[in-house]
Amino acid sequence: MRPDSYPRYQKIGVVATLIGNIWSCNAVFFSKGIVPDPPQYQAWNFPYRAMLDASPQAHFAWHSDYPWASTNPLFHLYSLVTPYEIAGDLSECPDPSWVGNKTLSVDEALPMMTIEGAYAMFREQEVGSLVPGKYADLIILSANPKTDLNAIRNILVWMTMVGGQVRWCAPGHEALCPGSLEVQKPPISSPASPVAIRLQIKTTSNWATLTLNGGTLIDAKVVSASAETTNAGVNGNQLAINQPIGLASSGGSVEMVVDATLTDAQTAAQLEFLIQSGAIGDTTVTLFNPLQAAPVKIGTLAPNQQNTTINVPVAKFISP
Repeated sequence: MRPDSYPRYQKIGVVATLIGNIWSCNAVFFSKGIVPDPPQYQAWNFPYRAMLDASPQAHFAWHSDYPWASTNPLFHLYSLVTPYEIAGDLSECPDPSWVGNKTLSVDEALPMMTIEGAYAMFREQEVGSLVPGKYADLIILSANPKTDLNAIRNILVWMTMVGGQVRWCAPGHEALCPGSLEVQKPPISSPASPVAIRLQIKTTSNWATLTLNGGTLIDAKVVSASAETTNAGVNGNQLAINQPIGLASSGGSVEMVVDATLTDAQTAAQLEFLIQSGAIGDTTVTLFNPLQAAPVKIGTLAPNQQNTTINVPVAKFISP
């Protein structure tokens, strides 16, 4: 992006959609077989700060670049307001030296992710802000993103409302979900005792993640992983695995097995598994009940797209 183009967004009135994750964690695009930009051009890459300063009245909207990057908007917000990126495989890295100053403030980034996104879709009169007459599309977060920029990546969504209807209510936060308690809160018999759990994730994509809702994983550890895996790990309730993009493109497959203890689940509730992966290949998740001498396979979850949510009864894990 040449500097003399920065003010033209406002002058011409075009809308620019800016990605949050800029792929700086994925060296394949910048160091393997690709000639880097000449040094005098390198600062022109992702110069978000200069673009907004030169066109303060222009419309800039965010997009995720999914499936190459995560769909988690908080990961993208973190990358927009700090000089760091969280890749689809949950690895984190600093922006490379050749990137121009892309760091924005939270007050600049949040409108890009809300009202400006609506404007880009010609829907700013319907959605994108919380005013009378628009659809009540909103979320409640576990923390204020402006309080601690470094903590943004760990913020959780406690409630999601679409058109005034609660579509997601995090367990334990039902009081924040008006008019939805009967729908969102299943009959609870009793808290389930902590139980051992084993998950196997196998993917032919270059990255895949598995996120658990409805319970908490503690003492989670990777007990095995394919040699070709470049990252295999657990971060709280999220499992991540990836392999080189070249290997995935040629049909390569990697897998890992994670053992953990499942807590904070209710016996009559559901465990929600969100499976996400890159655009290459597919991902299979196998669940085991290790209560018997040999772990019992409960079922295989094979998504036919890169973003799939599957629910499994907690009872599957608390009885042999």
